[in-house]
Amino acid sequence: LEEVEQLSRSYRLHEGWDFGSGPDAATAVVWALYVEALDLLILWDSIDVTEKPYDEVAATVGARGYRTSSTPNGRQPYSRKGDPAGRQRDSAQRSWFANLEACGIELEGGETSVFRRISTLRNAIRRGRVMVHPRAKRLMEALCSYRWKVPADGLEHKGEPKKDWASHLADAAEYIACDVWGDSARGSVALR
Repeated sequence: LEEVEQLSRSYRLHEGWDFGSGPDAATAVVWALYVEALDLLILWDSIDVTEKPYDEVAATVGARGYRTSSTPNGRQPYSRKGDPAGRQRDSAQRSWFANLEACGIELEGGETSVFRRISTLRNAIRRGRVMVHPRAKRLMEALCSYRWKVPADGLEHKGEPKKDWASHLADAAEYIACDVWGDSARGSVALR
């Protein structure tokens, strides 16, 4: 926690969220430090949890040293961007965004275009503008495993990533990249 505190005082801390649905019900959170002088994004920390309620996810975030209502002295991110689908309501008529806000985590919707998100992060990686800290090992594995969805007919992909454990972490990182670089890093998309 001390390392996070020291580095995040010098650099902007960004937080990205992605929410799964269906059988995995996964939630992924990525933290990154942006070093403006070097135009460098350090993917600093990440979590991915399955089938956890909102308050348990918020408690996990707080336990890592980031601000929630139960950890008011935690580090407050410069921005918190999340999957815009997190605004959809659950059976209790509350959204992920609303439930997390009740836990002291206020999110803004992130970039909606899958192609913009993927190309922004991939182009930044190609330009050497992204580093992954060793503490984010699972995120590195996810970025290496992120793939296009292959249709049942085995023909060319339809421009949709395969939704699995890797996609949730990768999507969370993409929301951060789009928040940092916006339109400046757009270009061709290359996934394996």
